Amino acid sequence: MAKELIDILTRAAEVRDETGAAENTASKVGGILTDLIDLIGESTLSAGLSFNVSANGITLIVKQYDDEGRAFNTEIPFSMASATQAGAITAAQLTNLTNFIMSLAMVSSNSVTLQYTKPLTGDIKNITINGATKNLAGVMTAAQVQAQEEHAKRIMKTIGINELDTLITIPMTNTGGADYWLTHNDIIVGRLFMFEDTMLHKSTQIVICNNYVEGFPTGGHNKEGLSIYYRFYGHSSTDVPQGAWTAWKRLFDSEIPDVLDMGIVSSSSVAEDRAAELAGNKDIHFMRYETSNGQIGTIRQVYSYDGYSMQYLTLNGTEFVRIVYYDSGMKSVWRNINKASLVYKLLYDTGSRVLSFHDPIHDEGFGGITLPLANATNAGLLTNTQYQKLSAFNIYEGTPGADKVPVVFTNPLTGTTSTFNLLGATTARAGMMTTAHLRTLNDLTKNIYYLGDFTGGQSTSNAAAEAAKKDVVSNPFIVVMYYTSWEADGGVIFQQVGQGQTLQYKFENGARWTRYIKFNNSGVTEVQPWQRDGVRNLSYNNSTRVLALQDMHSNNVGSNVTLPIGTTSVHGLLKLGTTAGTAYDGAAGKALADRITALETQLTNLTQP
Repeated sequence: MAKELIDILTRAAEVRDETGAAENTASKVGGILTDLIDLIGESTLSAGLSFNVSANGITLIVKQYDDEGRAFNTEIPFSMASATQAGAITAAQLTNLTNFIMSLAMVSSNSVTLQYTKPLTGDIKNITINGATKNLAGVMTAAQVQAQEEHAKRIMKTIGINELDTLITIPMTNTGGADYWLTHNDIIVGRLFMFEDTMLHKSTQIVICNNYVEGFPTGGHNKEGLSIYYRFYGHSSTDVPQGAWTAWKRLFDSEIPDVLDMGIVSSSSVAEDRAAELAGNKDIHFMRYETSNGQIGTIRQVYSYDGYSMQYLTLNGTEFVRIVYYDSGMKSVWRNINKASLVYKLLYDTGSRVLSFHDPIHDEGFGGITLPLANATNAGLLTNTQYQKLSAFNIYEGTPGADKVPVVFTNPLTGTTSTFNLLGATTARAGMMTTAHLRTLNDLTKNIYYLGDFTGGQSTSNAAAEAAKKDVVSNPFIVVMYYTSWEADGGVIFQQVGQGQTLQYKFENGARWTRYIKFNNSGVTEVQPWQRDGVRNLSYNNSTRVLALQDMHSNNVGSNVTLPIGTTSVHGLLKLGTTAGTAYDGAAGKALADRITALETQLTNLTQP
């Protein structure tokens, strides 16, 4: 058994104050150090911790010593669990636990069923949330989703992650475009771009995802960020296998900027100096290099805001550690981790409930204390059996309204009933689909009309004929129409429905066209040919000398210009008259007019045989 600290201090004082020659022998001094080490290992680390357990809490008792070596105890209470902080659970709180939730969602085409099992009885309970209607909020049914997807797919080209191999042998020139929106479980997760070399030897696919996909291209989402993948397909003579895709490779991952490949260096010291320069980069956590003679080394970096980084080097099976002060550039020498001083940690084993000190290098634990289990009289840990037997938690849907779905549940600790509402989605956050949302979606489909997919050289005229039908031009809800054609560019038609006449504007091949269509109760009575929209006529009024631009309806467009009359100082039109007045009026004007007439006669005679 180790000696008390006060005895060790007394003997140490005797050695310190000894004046006789050769009195402080190695055995005497070494005995004091041995007793001190035994005290630290046995008394401080092993017997220095204990627990005091009561019905209302747990207190950790730590044995300490004052400056003179006298032992005393310090009590550290464990915090208790509450609504605002984590902590230990009391016996009274354990008694009040009555409910536990374990939910499972089952989805059908028209509803979503929440299923849960009561932990104590095993009874299965179901809560059904039906599809949304015009009057009641709810889930979006499969039919509603399909209708929206069919409408969206006519406008936006998509392909599922699991459908990527359907494009393996289709040249880019035959796909109708070089990229697609990429979906996973019917959710857009990224973008697919397709490229080919000029000789059609191989195809390249590049996928940019808005998050990391574990096991791409078939896995689920793992974490946020940006990932880029690529692969090649060999069509003919190429550097990749013909008729097969290469494996997907990650080109860049914005969530893992910490990996840096230094490439091949002449020696490890070159890479180590480079790593010292990067010590201040908090985004680089791992560095790899290869020396010219084939050695591979790795450096792991732990960044600190206090002006330094810890760097761990692994080379030839040995690990080293050093500190680099990135503000000053100073760095310590590499220290072999296997020879470093021990750093003790306080660890907890969930299976045995043992709290102990731990030596991380030699993997040795000591000074263990077993944490108690909670029971009716004492606070403590909760067993897995008690966890499984917690009495049933009840949750069910209340009466839904037009903009919310109430969920009623029982509080596990108090047993009181509470309600929270699943509110409708807004522009700022996600939420339930409300009746107003559904009406908006239904109205949106009324305003946009798909004319069809046309082939052949008459695709434009066929689309125009569809847009001129009575049920289309007389429907004030149809505002936008569009059509597609794989042989030519598609088009978009906007229309304004009036009383017996509809005005249509067509956007096609970079130009805008317009026409009007007249109709009555019996049908369409007149369809004006398409005309280029904009300024098309130039008019001149001889009496007022006004020059103006006009549209297809002979309406003036923009500003008018009045041409001036010529004078002795201004160039302009010639004004002829028979009365005295300004220049070219009166007798002078009459004489000038006669001369012009004579010249015209001479010109006419010159043209005759």
